[in-house]
Amino acid sequence: MEKTEQLNDESVLHDDHLETFSLLWMRGEINKNEINQNNEHKLRAIINYLKIFEKIDQCQQYIQSMPKEDRSILIVNDKFSRELVENIHNFCQVSSIYVYCSNEKKHKQWSKNFSKIRAITNQFDDILIQIELDQKIRMKIEEPLSIKPLNVNDDINISTTKLDESCIYFQIFIDILLRIRSNEEDINEFFYLCKKEYKGNKNHLAILREFEHNYSSNTAIQWFIHRPFLQKILNKAFQLENIDIIYLFRPFIRDICYQLRYNQYPSSIKLYKGQLISKNKLNYLKKFTGKLISINSFLLASTNQESVINDLEETTPSNPIQKVLFEIEADPGEDISIPFADINFDNDQNDEKNILFMVDALLN
Repeated sequence: MEKTEQLNDESVLHDDHLETFSLLWMRGEINKNEINQNNEHKLRAIINYLKIFEKIDQCQQYIQSMPKEDRSILIVNDKFSRELVENIHNFCQVSSIYVYCSNEKKHKQWSKNFSKIRAITNQFDDILIQIELDQKIRMKIEEPLSIKPLNVNDDINISTTKLDESCIYFQIFIDILLRIRSNEEDINEFFYLCKKEYKGNKNHLAILREFEHNYSSNTAIQWFIHRPFLQKILNKAFQLENIDIIYLFRPFIRDICYQLRYNQYPSSIKLYKGQLISKNKLNYLKKFTGKLISINSFLLASTNQESVINDLEETTPSNPIQKVLFEIEADPGEDISIPFADINFDNDQNDEKNILFMVDALLN
Protein backbone atom coordinates (compact mmCIF):
# COMPACT_ATOMS: atom_id res chain seq x y z
CA MET A 1 0.00 0.00 0.00
CA GLU A 2 1.36 3.43 -0.92
CA LYS A 3 1.68 6.26 1.57
CA THR A 4 -1.18 8.09 -0.16
CA GLU A 5 -4.16 6.81 1.81
CA GLN A 6 -7.84 7.56 1.81
CA LEU A 7 -10.43 7.30 4.55
CA ASN A 8 -13.95 6.52 3.44
CA ASP A 9 -15.05 4.46 6.43
CA GLU A 10 -15.19 5.02 10.17
CA SER A 11 -11.54 4.13 10.85
CA VAL A 12 -9.41 6.96 12.18
CA LEU A 13 -6.50 4.98 13.59
CA HIS A 14 -3.26 6.93 13.55
CA ASP A 15 -0.68 5.48 11.18
CA ASP A 16 2.99 4.98 11.88
CA HIS A 17 5.30 6.85 9.57
CA LEU A 18 8.88 7.93 10.01
CA GLU A 19 8.66 11.71 9.57
CA THR A 20 7.22 14.43 11.79
CA PHE A 21 5.24 16.22 9.07
CA SER A 22 2.28 14.83 7.17
CA LEU A 23 -0.15 16.16 4.59
CA LEU A 24 -3.89 15.84 5.20
CA TRP A 25 -6.31 16.61 2.37
CA MET A 26 -9.98 17.06 3.21
CA ARG A 27 -11.10 16.49 -0.36
CA GLY A 28 -14.46 14.77 -0.09
CA GLU A 29 -14.26 12.99 -3.40
CA ILE A 30 -12.06 9.92 -3.39
CA ASN A 31 -12.02 9.23 -7.11
CA LYS A 32 -8.57 8.67 -8.62
CA ASN A 33 -8.83 10.78 -11.75
CA GLU A 34 -5.71 11.90 -13.56
CA ILE A 35 -5.73 15.43 -12.12
CA ASN A 36 -6.06 14.20 -8.54
CA GLN A 37 -3.31 11.61 -9.01
CA ASN A 38 -0.99 14.19 -10.51
CA ASN A 39 -1.60 16.57 -7.60
CA GLU A 40 -0.99 13.77 -5.10
CA HIS A 41 2.42 12.99 -6.66
CA LYS A 42 3.37 16.67 -6.53
CA LEU A 43 2.35 16.93 -2.88
CA ARG A 44 4.34 13.83 -1.91
CA ALA A 45 7.42 15.31 -3.56
CA ILE A 46 7.25 17.98 -0.82
CA ILE A 47 6.02 15.93 2.17
CA ASN A 48 5.99 12.18 1.82
CA TYR A 49 2.99 11.13 3.92
CA LEU A 50 -0.38 12.08 2.42
CA LYS A 51 -3.79 11.09 3.75
CA ILE A 52 -7.05 11.93 1.99
CA PHE A 53 -10.41 12.24 3.74
CA GLU A 54 -13.97 12.00 2.58
CA LYS A 55 -15.74 13.19 5.75
CA ILE A 56 -15.04 16.10 8.11
CA ASP A 57 -15.49 14.11 11.31
CA GLN A 58 -12.93 11.52 10.16
CA CYS A 59 -10.39 14.23 9.42
CA GLN A 60 -10.95 15.94 12.77
CA GLN A 61 -10.72 12.69 14.74
CA TYR A 62 -7.57 11.73 12.91
CA ILE A 63 -5.89 15.04 13.80
CA GLN A 64 -6.92 14.62 17.43
CA SER A 65 -5.40 11.12 17.44
CA MET A 66 -2.02 12.38 16.26
CA PRO A 67 0.85 12.55 18.78
CA LYS A 68 1.34 16.06 20.15
CA GLU A 69 4.83 16.20 18.62
CA ASP A 70 3.64 15.46 15.07
CA ARG A 71 2.64 18.23 12.69
CA SER A 72 0.04 18.19 9.94
CA ILE A 73 -0.31 20.44 6.91
CA LEU A 74 -3.98 20.60 5.99
CA ILE A 75 -5.52 21.22 2.58
CA VAL A 76 -9.28 21.82 2.67
CA ASN A 77 -11.53 21.79 -0.35
CA ASP A 78 -14.19 24.46 -0.81
CA LYS A 79 -17.37 23.23 0.88
CA PHE A 80 -15.62 21.74 3.93
CA SER A 81 -13.32 24.63 4.71
CA ARG A 82 -15.12 26.85 7.21
CA GLU A 83 -16.60 24.10 9.38
CA LEU A 84 -13.38 22.11 9.61
CA VAL A 85 -11.10 25.10 10.13
CA GLU A 86 -13.26 26.40 12.98
CA ASN A 87 -13.05 22.98 14.68
CA ILE A 88 -9.33 22.23 14.34
CA HIS A 89 -7.56 25.58 14.03
CA ASN A 90 -6.25 25.61 17.63
CA PHE A 91 -5.01 22.02 17.65
CA CYS A 92 -1.25 22.01 18.21
CA GLN A 93 -0.92 19.17 15.66
CA VAL A 94 -2.10 21.53 12.91
CA SER A 95 0.75 23.61 11.57
CA SER A 96 -0.73 25.33 8.51
CA ILE A 97 -3.94 25.33 6.48
CA TYR A 98 -4.46 25.86 2.74
CA VAL A 99 -7.94 26.41 1.29
CA TYR A 100 -8.59 25.19 -2.25
CA CYS A 101 -11.76 26.88 -3.42
CA SER A 102 -13.65 28.35 -6.35
CA ASN A 103 -14.58 31.66 -4.71
CA GLU A 104 -11.53 33.28 -3.10
CA LYS A 105 -13.31 36.47 -2.07
CA LYS A 106 -16.00 34.58 -0.16
CA HIS A 107 -13.50 32.56 1.89
CA LYS A 108 -11.15 35.46 2.58
CA GLN A 109 -13.95 37.21 4.46
CA TRP A 110 -14.45 34.55 7.15
CA SER A 111 -10.82 33.42 7.28
CA LYS A 112 -9.36 36.66 8.65
CA ASN A 113 -9.47 35.39 12.24
CA PHE A 114 -7.63 32.15 11.47
CA SER A 115 -3.92 32.89 11.37
CA LYS A 116 -2.83 29.39 10.35
CA ILE A 117 -4.44 29.78 6.92
CA ARG A 118 -1.50 30.36 4.58
CA ALA A 119 -3.30 30.46 1.22
CA ILE A 120 -6.78 30.70 -0.26
CA THR A 121 -6.80 30.07 -3.99
CA ASN A 122 -8.56 28.36 -6.88
CA GLN A 123 -5.22 27.34 -8.41
CA PHE A 124 -3.78 24.13 -6.99
CA ASP A 125 -0.32 24.97 -8.29
CA ASP A 126 -0.35 28.07 -6.06
CA ILE A 127 -1.02 25.82 -3.06
CA LEU A 128 1.88 23.57 -4.05
CA ILE A 129 4.25 26.54 -4.34
CA GLN A 130 3.18 27.97 -0.97
CA ILE A 131 3.44 24.62 0.83
CA GLU A 132 6.95 24.09 -0.52
CA LEU A 133 8.07 27.57 0.55
CA ASP A 134 6.51 27.23 3.99
CA GLN A 135 7.94 23.75 4.52
CA LYS A 136 11.51 25.06 4.30
CA ILE A 137 10.77 27.27 7.31
CA ARG A 138 8.81 24.59 9.15
CA MET A 139 11.77 22.23 8.91
CA LYS A 140 13.93 24.79 10.73
CA ILE A 141 11.47 26.01 13.34
CA GLU A 142 8.75 23.43 13.98
CA GLU A 143 10.64 20.15 13.96
CA PRO A 144 10.55 19.22 17.68
CA LEU A 145 13.91 19.59 19.38
CA SER A 146 14.81 16.98 21.98
CA ILE A 147 16.09 19.05 24.93
CA LYS A 148 16.90 17.54 28.33
CA PRO A 149 18.12 19.57 31.32
CA LEU A 150 20.91 18.08 33.40
CA ASN A 151 20.41 17.89 37.13
CA VAL A 152 23.10 20.16 38.51
CA ASN A 153 23.98 20.41 42.19
CA ASP A 154 25.08 23.99 42.77
CA ASP A 155 27.18 22.94 45.76
CA ILE A 156 29.57 20.78 43.76
CA ASN A 157 31.94 21.32 40.88
CA ILE A 158 30.55 21.01 37.33
CA SER A 159 32.87 18.03 36.76
CA THR A 160 30.87 16.08 39.31
CA THR A 161 27.53 17.08 37.87
CA LYS A 162 24.93 14.39 38.26
CA LEU A 163 23.30 13.87 34.91
CA ASP A 164 19.73 12.83 34.42
CA GLU A 165 19.72 9.05 34.05
CA SER A 166 18.09 9.11 30.64
CA CYS A 167 20.78 11.54 29.44
CA ILE A 168 23.51 9.22 30.69
CA TYR A 169 21.99 6.24 28.94
CA PHE A 170 21.56 8.16 25.71
CA GLN A 171 25.14 9.46 25.81
CA ILE A 172 26.45 5.96 26.38
CA PHE A 173 24.27 4.65 23.57
CA ILE A 174 25.58 7.25 21.09
CA ASP A 175 29.18 6.58 22.17
CA ILE A 176 28.74 2.84 21.61
CA LEU A 177 26.87 3.46 18.38
CA LEU A 178 29.81 5.31 16.87
CA ARG A 179 32.09 2.35 17.59
CA ILE A 180 29.95 -0.36 15.99
CA ARG A 181 30.76 -1.16 12.40
CA SER A 182 27.95 -1.90 9.98
CA ASN A 183 27.65 -4.95 7.79
CA GLU A 184 25.89 -5.79 4.55
CA GLU A 185 22.78 -7.03 6.37
CA ASP A 186 22.44 -3.67 8.17
CA ILE A 187 22.81 -1.76 4.90
CA ASN A 188 20.15 -3.92 3.22
CA GLU A 189 17.77 -3.39 6.14
CA PHE A 190 18.37 0.37 5.97
CA PHE A 191 17.41 0.52 2.29
CA TYR A 192 14.44 -1.81 2.84
CA LEU A 193 13.10 0.53 5.54
CA CYS A 194 13.53 3.65 3.38
CA LYS A 195 12.01 2.02 0.27
CA LYS A 196 9.03 0.87 2.32
CA GLU A 197 8.54 4.37 3.76
CA TYR A 198 8.70 6.03 0.34
CA LYS A 199 6.81 3.41 -1.65
CA GLY A 200 5.03 5.02 -4.60
CA ASN A 201 6.90 8.32 -4.16
CA LYS A 202 8.82 8.65 -7.42
CA ASN A 203 10.71 11.75 -6.31
CA HIS A 204 11.96 10.33 -3.02
CA LEU A 205 12.75 6.91 -4.49
CA ALA A 206 14.89 8.58 -7.17
CA ILE A 207 16.81 10.40 -4.43
CA LEU A 208 17.18 7.13 -2.53
CA ARG A 209 18.63 5.44 -5.64
CA GLU A 210 21.05 8.34 -6.03
CA PHE A 211 22.06 7.91 -2.40
CA GLU A 212 22.54 4.18 -2.87
CA HIS A 213 24.90 4.66 -5.82
CA ASN A 214 26.70 7.93 -5.04
CA TYR A 215 26.92 8.29 -1.25
CA SER A 216 30.37 8.44 0.34
CA SER A 217 31.43 9.13 3.92
CA ASN A 218 32.85 12.55 3.05
CA THR A 219 29.46 13.73 1.71
CA ALA A 220 27.37 12.82 4.77
CA ILE A 221 26.61 16.39 5.85
CA GLN A 222 25.74 17.47 2.32
CA TRP A 223 23.23 14.63 2.12
CA PHE A 224 21.85 15.46 5.56
CA ILE A 225 21.25 19.11 4.65
CA HIS A 226 20.48 19.12 0.92
CA ARG A 227 18.74 15.73 0.50
CA PRO A 228 16.88 15.84 3.78
CA PHE A 229 14.98 12.53 3.72
CA LEU A 230 17.65 11.26 6.14
CA GLN A 231 17.34 14.37 8.29
CA LYS A 232 13.55 14.02 8.45
CA ILE A 233 13.67 10.38 9.58
CA LEU A 234 16.48 10.95 12.09
CA ASN A 235 14.83 14.02 13.61
CA LYS A 236 11.75 12.02 14.55
CA ALA A 237 13.80 9.02 15.65
CA PHE A 238 15.85 11.17 18.04
CA GLN A 239 12.72 12.91 19.32
CA LEU A 240 11.08 9.56 20.13
CA GLU A 241 14.39 7.91 21.09
CA ASN A 242 13.59 5.18 18.60
CA ILE A 243 16.64 3.02 19.24
CA ASP A 244 15.93 0.65 16.35
CA ILE A 245 15.89 3.44 13.75
CA ILE A 246 18.89 5.24 15.25
CA TYR A 247 20.87 1.99 15.34
CA LEU A 248 20.04 1.29 11.72
CA PHE A 249 21.24 4.77 10.71
CA ARG A 250 24.49 4.51 12.68
CA PRO A 251 26.88 4.45 9.64
CA PHE A 252 25.42 7.75 8.50
CA ILE A 253 25.54 9.26 12.02
CA ARG A 254 29.16 8.14 12.38
CA ASP A 255 30.10 9.69 9.03
CA ILE A 256 28.55 13.02 10.07
CA CYS A 257 30.49 12.92 13.34
CA TYR A 258 33.81 12.28 11.58
CA GLN A 259 33.09 14.98 9.02
CA LEU A 260 32.26 17.49 11.78
CA ARG A 261 35.50 16.62 13.59
CA TYR A 262 37.54 17.03 10.44
CA ASN A 263 35.96 20.44 9.76
CA GLN A 264 35.70 21.54 13.40
CA TYR A 265 34.97 25.27 13.64
CA PRO A 266 38.21 26.76 15.01
CA SER A 267 37.02 29.63 17.20
CA SER A 268 34.19 30.84 19.41
CA ILE A 269 31.04 31.93 17.62
CA LYS A 270 27.61 33.35 18.54
CA LEU A 271 24.64 31.58 17.00
CA TYR A 272 20.86 31.74 16.94
CA LYS A 273 18.26 29.01 16.74
CA GLY A 274 14.52 29.62 16.38
CA GLN A 275 12.17 27.03 17.82
CA LEU A 276 8.52 26.45 18.65
CA ILE A 277 8.17 24.99 22.15
CA SER A 278 5.13 24.23 24.29
CA LYS A 279 4.51 26.65 27.14
CA ASN A 280 4.87 23.85 29.71
CA LYS A 281 8.21 22.76 28.24
CA LEU A 282 9.46 26.34 28.15
CA ASN A 283 8.48 26.98 31.77
CA TYR A 284 10.24 23.76 32.73
CA LEU A 285 13.43 24.78 30.90
CA LYS A 286 13.39 28.21 32.58
CA LYS A 287 13.97 26.46 35.91
CA PHE A 288 17.38 25.44 34.58
CA THR A 289 18.56 28.90 33.54
CA GLY A 290 22.36 28.96 33.76
CA LYS A 291 22.53 25.17 33.94
CA LEU A 292 23.51 22.62 31.32
CA ILE A 293 21.02 21.19 28.84
CA SER A 294 21.56 18.30 26.46
CA ILE A 295 20.35 18.41 22.84
CA ASN A 296 19.60 14.79 21.96
CA SER A 297 19.58 15.35 18.22
CA PHE A 298 21.56 17.16 15.56
CA LEU A 299 21.34 20.93 16.03
CA LEU A 300 21.61 23.47 13.22
CA ALA A 301 22.06 27.14 14.17
CA SER A 302 22.85 30.34 12.28
CA THR A 303 24.92 33.49 12.81
CA ASN A 304 22.18 35.56 11.15
CA GLN A 305 19.87 36.66 13.96
CA GLU A 306 17.61 38.68 11.65
CA SER A 307 17.02 35.72 9.35
CA VAL A 308 16.15 33.44 12.28
CA ILE A 309 13.72 36.01 13.72
CA ASN A 310 12.09 36.43 10.30
CA ASP A 311 11.53 32.67 10.14
CA LEU A 312 9.95 32.73 13.59
CA GLU A 313 7.65 35.57 12.58
CA GLU A 314 6.42 33.52 9.63
CA THR A 315 5.05 30.85 11.97
CA THR A 316 1.58 30.90 13.52
CA PRO A 317 1.60 28.52 16.49
CA SER A 318 -1.40 27.58 18.59
CA ASN A 319 -1.86 29.22 22.00
CA PRO A 320 0.02 26.58 24.06
CA ILE A 321 3.03 26.85 21.72
CA GLN A 322 5.61 29.62 22.16
CA LYS A 323 8.14 31.14 19.77
CA VAL A 324 11.62 30.91 21.27
CA LEU A 325 14.92 32.38 20.12
CA PHE A 326 17.95 30.54 21.51
CA GLU A 327 21.23 32.41 21.69
CA ILE A 328 24.19 30.04 21.63
CA GLU A 329 27.80 30.93 22.32
CA ALA A 330 29.87 28.01 21.05
CA ASP A 331 33.54 27.67 21.87
CA PRO A 332 35.56 24.60 20.91
CA GLY A 333 38.07 25.35 23.69
CA GLU A 334 40.20 22.37 24.60
CA ASP A 335 37.35 19.88 24.69
CA ILE A 336 35.73 19.20 21.34
CA SER A 337 34.19 15.84 22.22
CA ILE A 338 30.96 17.24 20.73
CA PRO A 339 32.15 18.68 17.40
CA PHE A 340 30.49 21.43 15.41
CA ALA A 341 31.29 22.85 11.98
CA ASP A 342 30.13 25.29 9.32
CA ILE A 343 28.14 23.22 6.83
CA ASN A 344 29.40 25.46 4.02
CA PHE A 345 32.93 24.09 4.13
CA ASP A 346 34.22 26.25 1.28
CA ASN A 347 32.77 29.48 2.62
CA ASP A 348 35.66 31.73 3.65
CA GLN A 349 33.64 34.96 3.62
CA ASN A 350 32.32 36.73 6.72
CA ASP A 351 28.68 36.34 5.76
CA GLU A 352 26.06 34.08 7.32
CA LYS A 353 27.33 30.80 8.71
CA ASN A 354 25.21 27.76 9.47
CA ILE A 355 26.73 25.58 12.17
CA LEU A 356 25.81 21.94 12.67
CA PHE A 357 26.37 20.37 16.10
CA MET A 358 26.83 16.67 16.65
CA VAL A 359 24.12 14.76 18.51
CA ASP A 360 24.17 15.18 22.31
CA ALA A 361 25.65 18.68 22.42
CA LEU A 362 25.78 20.19 25.92
CA LEU A 363 24.74 23.83 26.14
CA ASN A 364 24.71 26.25 29.08
